[in-house]
This record gives sequence, C-alpha cells and structure tokens, in this order.
Amino acid sequence: MLKRIKGVLFLFIFFTFSTKAQQKQVLSKELKEISGLEIYYDSLLLCHNDSGNKSILYVINVKGKVLKRVFVPIKNTDWEDLCKDNKGNYFLADVGNNLLNRDTLQILSWNEKNMIGDTLFEFSIHRFQYCNYKGEALRLNCESLFYYDNSLFLLTKIENKKDSIQLFKLKIDRKFQKAEFICSFKIPKQRSIFFDAVCSAKCFYEKVYFLTYSALYEISINDLISTNSTKKMKKIRSFPFLSQKEALCVHENQLYIANERSTFIRRQKLHRVKWKKTK
Repeated sequence: MLKRIKGVLFLFIFFTFSTKAQQKQVLSKELKEISGLEIYYDSLLLCHNDSGNKSILYVINVKGKVLKRVFVPIKNTDWEDLCKDNKGNYFLADVGNNLLNRDTLQILSWNEKNMIGDTLFEFSIHRFQYCNYKGEALRLNCESLFYYDNSLFLLTKIENKKDSIQLFKLKIDRKFQKAEFICSFKIPKQRSIFFDAVCSAKCFYEKVYFLTYSALYEISINDLISTNSTKKMKKIRSFPFLSQKEALCVHENQLYIANERSTFIRRQKLHRVKWKKTK
C-alpha cells in the first residue's frame, strides 16, 4: 500500500513539474501532420506538413495560431524538415523516402523577403543523391536537416536496433551533387524505430540537437562532424512512448517541439519548453 501511495505521489509531482516547465498549445487542424518547424522573424514560427498534404508554408505565433499561409508551387513529395541560416535563408528538406523508391532527393531554398505575398515565386531547388564508395546511388530514408557553417547536414532514419544513423553533408551553392558521407553512429542504448528514429535536428550555438520519438539529445558539433565521436551525446529530455514528436525548433531560452495527430495522440500540439543552453 505504501509503495502504491509513493508511486501516485511521484506521478503527481512529475506531471505538476512537467506542466510548469512547458506549455502546450493545440494546433490548427491544418497542421495535423506537422513535420518542419523554424523561427520566423525572431518572434514567430514557420512550419509545414509532410507528404500527402498541401504545399503550404504556415506562419504561426507561439500559441499555435495560423497567421499566414504561403503557397509553394511545387509538389510536396515528402517534406520532412526545415532549417535556416543567419541571413534569413530557409532550407526545406523534401527527402522522405519511406518506400525507398527515390534515388534523387531535393532541398528547396528561399529568402524570408520572398514570403511577402501568399505565393512563394522565388525559390531554388538543390537536388542530390546518397552514394556508396563506388558512386552508386543509395536509397535511404531521412527526416532531419540542419544548417551549420554554410553547409547542410542530413541524418538518416533507422529502421531497427542494429541500424546506424548516417550523417551526410551538402554544399548549398550547387544545383545537383552527391551527398558527402561524414560518419555513422547510434543513439545511446538504441532500441528501435519507434523510439530512436531521428525525426528533426537543429544546430544552435555549436551544439546539435536531435529529436527522436522518445527523447531529445545534445552533442557538440565538433564532436559530431570533426572527431566523429558521439561518446559525449547527452539525453536532455524524455517523452512518453508513442507521443509522435516530429518537429523541433531551438531558439534562445525556448524549445519548440510539435507532435502530429495520431491514433494515440488525438490532437496536434505545439510544446513550448523553457530551457538553458549548456556550455
């Protein structure tokens, strides 16, 4: 009986703390399959849905209210993540490949100044392929993209416990290229796609943040791309099983994490979490 009381007390304290530490906002039904999230003009957010949805960029406030819609005149084959540089340039990863039937993937890029109207007329397309050491195209799945030092980085999605996440690099000034393989690694105590598939990533103040279905991880960009060592990767937040977290945005003292609507999560939500970046 005492153990049961202690368990109930622990859960009460845990959920009370969680509620104070983060705020949740229900997103519009238009964003039921949100997969990319990024800061827009410092105080707003820019986001999009994944495959099977309209080719629209949504500007929302931090409470999740849709303020503007911008149509992109290109098919949403499988939009998976969104990032930006320090000059107002955005990069959208049309790289989803669940059926492993795409040899050539693409990144869309544009500047925030081109989003004045309700249609994005000026944007560039950067096509690429993953290749093996023989130069032969590989069919890999990916849901995460981040920007660092004038380059883009992609993290592949694992399918099982034995899979390794592969990190690839793209130069942003090319219309077509073969992605450069950087390294491969596993999440600490990696389990399966349902827990440890990387679905979004961001680089912020020399740290890379990986969002999986079950947790948020942090690692130094130098450890990842220079020394190829993931021994110092840290878990900084855990999530409930099957919570379907899909999109991440890191900004100053706030983390923004979005989950899509699913069988287990009835509503699509934006989670705003206060945090302090580590040194």
